[in-house]
Amino acid sequence: MGLKAASSRDRLRMWGSELKSQEDVFSKFADYINGKIPRLPWCETGIQLETLPLKKRLLNINTCGFLTINSQPRVNGARSDDKVVGWGPVNGYVYQKAYIEFFASPSRIKALERLAQKKEYATISYHAVTVDGKQLSNYADENSVNAVTWGVFPGSEIVQPTVVDMGSFRVWKVTRIYKSYQLQKLK
Repeated sequence: MGLKAASSRDRLRMWGSELKSQEDVFSKFADYINGKIPRLPWCETGIQLETLPLKKRLLNINTCGFLTINSQPRVNGARSDDKVVGWGPVNGYVYQKAYIEFFASPSRIKALERLAQKKEYATISYHAVTVDGKQLSNYADENSVNAVTWGVFPGSEIVQPTVVDMGSFRVWKVTRIYKSYQLQKLK
């Protein structure tokens, strides 16, 4: 059943009729991670197999108010034919940086900024776009591109199918999904 095919009754059954607090919203996202809700308004499928190693962490992240909409685990040299994280031509190896994308309130983003400044979290890189278009990042250059998935295959250069950059966040911010399902500012 695609998103367009879901009736109002189906949506009410999946997501409930009324969210009375921000904790209710956090709970719905956690329910999705737990498989209690089969999909979210912008995602027609449940969580993927590669998400399972992150499940406990994602539940914690979501219940703390960082509402995850995309994630991937760290992968260090998995074979390209791996049934969960493999992709690309045969006899290759794939790599992934751990990555999460989420909705969060301004106060939670400020907390993330403070955390990323601590020495023990120096490897955290982030960028965010606020509802009103303000860009936040700890990248030295706002035009930087961060490869989060890449592969090494016989007879070819390194392939980088997934990159994250501020330009993609700016584009995503104005997409129909964002406008249709924009979360109200949570305090």
